[in-house]
Amino acid sequence: MKRVILIIAALVLLVSCEPASTYERESNNTRETANALVNGYHKGKIGWVGDQDFWVLTISDTHTHTFGLTGLKSRLQLVVYIYDLFNASDSGMTDNDRFDVTEGEITIRFADTNLRRIHLLVEESEATAEHETGPYTIYHVTS
Repeated sequence: MKRVILIIAALVLLVSCEPASTYERESNNTRETANALVNGYHKGKIGWVGDQDFWVLTISDTHTHTFGLTGLKSRLQLVVYIYDLFNASDSGMTDNDRFDVTEGEITIRFADTNLRRIHLLVEESEATAEHETGPYTIYHVTS
């Protein structure tokens, strides 16, 4: 009987746990030190004034990719930079490749299978005397 109770308790504990998510690793304050972003939810924190958190992934498909942030304070935003590695003449990113997401999410579907590197940046959306810091959750879902 004790074994049955232990097995049931273990199953209840297993079912009640939320899915694992990964946490950002500092220093991820530049494109070169960005954390890898895979499908799923990842936790981060803007820890000080001027902190920037970079995430990166590389894709080469025609799936629909959805990126977003939850748990944001009012002045934090997600900036998505898309860099086409197939047609690129240099490794820079310009404002033409930039998408700002201050609320909700952005969904992107590419018409071709060119290799693309996508950098995602979490930062303050505006410089003001009142700085916002705190935790957030970033996500990437492919369908």
